Amino acid sequence: MESRRRLRDDVRVKVLRFAILLLAFGTAACAQPLQTTAFRALFAAQKAAPGADLVEISGQRGATQPQDWTFYFKDPAARGGVREVVVSRGSVDSVRTPLRGYAGMASMPGVTLTQLNYDSDRAFDIANRQASAARIGFHWIDYRLRANPDGSPVWVLALIDRMGVNVGELEISANDGSVNGSIRPGRRSPVSDDDDDDEDDDYSQRPPVGGLIGDVRDLGVDIGRGVSGIVLNAVGGAQEIFTGERTIGTNARRQTDEAIDFD
Repeated sequence: MESRRRLRDDVRVKVLRFAILLLAFGTAACAQPLQTTAFRALFAAQKAAPGADLVEISGQRGATQPQDWTFYFKDPAARGGVREVVVSRGSVDSVRTPLRGYAGMASMPGVTLTQLNYDSDRAFDIANRQASAARIGFHWIDYRLRANPDGSPVWVLALIDRMGVNVGELEISANDGSVNGSIRPGRRSPVSDDDDDDEDDDYSQRPPVGGLIGDVRDLGVDIGRGVSGIVLNAVGGAQEIFTGERTIGTNARRQTDEAIDFD
């Protein structure tokens, strides 16, 4: 009897270790999105617009880098004067010559490519440090690179929080990494008193933390609760398959509650 109990306990331990390792590998794989920086994507975009002057680079929802980069080149042969090239995960996804909404772009100064020294990943690092110093939390960055009248490139970054609100904007030279002033206030949405009452955590009582971590901190509270439940359920499911018992996870708690006799 004692040997069977030890064998069962040994099986449980091995099952738990296997489930945890499997979950860890799966989480690591999912946490590696195929992203590339703007200048690396530019090499692919230039093949679709050889010899054309670059006017603007745009990338949305970068945390830290967007999955898609959009490049605008001057194209005198196009009716709208602009060729749009979208690079997704390092490869050209689409090429088109839009007719509407880009009338003024063809007359904008071209970017001096030899001055592109600070890629989007370095721009993110600078913006994150600036936001941390200013105690502005954000969830992702919308990137835009354009040229000043003299052709010198500049990054214009919009810091967006997890609700999609622009909480700050920053200009960074893509030539030397210098910052043009401080973070300008974004367009925050007003928060009503009723919204504050609905919060289950008093975030206002916590010391403000800036940068990507600042916004993720509050989001992490909610995610942490959900992830802990997912992990426990995954381990509990593996335990039930191999041992026929489930003592871990929400179902285990439910079974325990149902076993309680209040008579």
